Amino acid sequence: MPVRWDTVTVDGKPMRVYTGIPEGTQRRAGLLVAQHGPGVDGFIQDAVNRLFRQGYVAAAPELFHRQPAEIKEGTTRVGLLKDDEMFERTKDIHCPVIGFFGADDTNPSPDDVKKIAAELTRLAKPHEFHTYNGAGHACQNFLDASRYRERPARGTWSEMLAFFAQHLKA
Repeated sequence: MPVRWDTVTVDGKPMRVYTGIPEGTQRRAGLLVAQHGPGVDGFIQDAVNRLFRQGYVAAAPELFHRQPAEIKEGTTRVGLLKDDEMFERTKDIHCPVIGFFGADDTNPSPDDVKKIAAELTRLAKPHEFHTYNGAGHACQNFLDASRYRERPARGTWSEMLAFFAQHLKA
């Protein structure tokens, strides 16, 4: 099956999902690709395509599907996504976590990253975080030349694939 848009029903509403499922009957690991502020744009679709080519099942759901269609601006849409229980829900994580951060990022800031890592450590949740000097927020996003940093982008992809190879077993 090629990579394509599918539609599923969530709470009675349609939600588009950009999905790639390699052909064959071999059991494969499945990955959920979280959208970023602009949604499931070319950058997120590229991630699904690249993971698909690596042999993973990959899906990127459009999380804005519950919002009014007339809201188009990314910052407004992101502001409507709320999860006040994020740290209370950390205890429910049951898989290893990997994170990539720019040392020049402000959301999350290096101090926020330390707090998240401390909470994961406190709860004995396996995790590894990588911080890249000279990089800010969205340093992997090739669609935004002002933020994109080639070296950290290559590094994050390599580290992520190594992490998956270590932790995702068919």
